[in-house]
This record gives sequence, structure tokens and C-alpha cells, in this order.
Amino acid sequence: MKRLLLISDTHGMKEQFEEICKLHPEAYKIIFLGDGAAEFERIKAEHPDWPLIGVRGNNDFGSQLPYDNTVVVDNWRIFLTHGHHYGVRAGIGGVTGEASDQGCNVVFFGHTHMPFSGEQNGVRAVNPGAVFTYPRSQYAMVDLLDDGKMVVNLTELKDGKRNEDRLASFFKSF
Repeated sequence: MKRLLLISDTHGMKEQFEEICKLHPEAYKIIFLGDGAAEFERIKAEHPDWPLIGVRGNNDFGSQLPYDNTVVVDNWRIFLTHGHHYGVRAGIGGVTGEASDQGCNVVFFGHTHMPFSGEQNGVRAVNPGAVFTYPRSQYAMVDLLDDGKMVVNLTELKDGKRNEDRLASFFKSF
């Protein structure tokens, strides 16, 4: 079995991002799905041994991360994207269609801040939710089993620290 840890939409919540990663040292890959590229880059620099891979989102201005990426783990070809280019707020048809066009049988995406696991166009789709979402930070663990099956666990950070100063600063910016 290989466990993939999916994290998205941290929006400045580096402590929570890092806390989730530390809770899952068994992760084969830690996949970041955008909107928090600055935190991703800092964590990657501070923990070069962590198996991090990421894409940028619509709020990652100036990031050099790609908008889309593809990873292959065992028999799974996985399309990674934030999702905003594929209209995920209106449904998953666009993003699963693009994943299929890219020869992928799975897509991991973020953007909506809503956890989701389902299938369309013959493509399994998973959104871990958002670390930034209060009162809980959401993420996903995806287990790729040795028998070729995928198990998705949408979960949340239990008793995680709320960064009230960062939250207040974020809302003042609007």
C-alpha cells in the first residue's frame, strides 16, 4: 500500500499544513493542490526529505509551480490541478474530461474548499477540501492498495491550532 496525502487551499496557514504533514510520516507522496504556494515552498525548503509535489492555484501570484502536473504511482496515472481553469465550482465534468484527455484515470483538485470523492467520465476525482476552512482544517488520505484498489479518506485536523492572527489579517485584506 502507498498513501498519498492531499492538501489544498492553505491560504497562509503554514502551521496547519506542516502539522498535517507531521501527522502522516507514512505518506508516500504529499500532494499540494494550490492556493498556498508560499507555504508549500517554505515547507519544502525546511523539510527537503519530505516527498512534496505541488501545483499552484488562482491565488498563487508569482509562483513558479505549474498549474497542472501528472504523476504516476503504480498503475495510477494522476492529474494534479487546482481546478479553477476547469470550472470545478460548477461541477467536475471539465476537470475529469481534461484528466481523461491527458490519459489519467484519477484527478486530484482543490479550489472549491469542499471535500469530494466521486467519479465521472471514467475518472476518479478527489478534492481534499481546504486547510483554511474553519472551524476545521480538511485534507485527504488516499491509499493505493496492492490489489489495485483506491481507498479515499476525507478527514480533518483534530485539535489543530487556529491561527487567529493570520485569519484576522486575511479578512482585513478584503
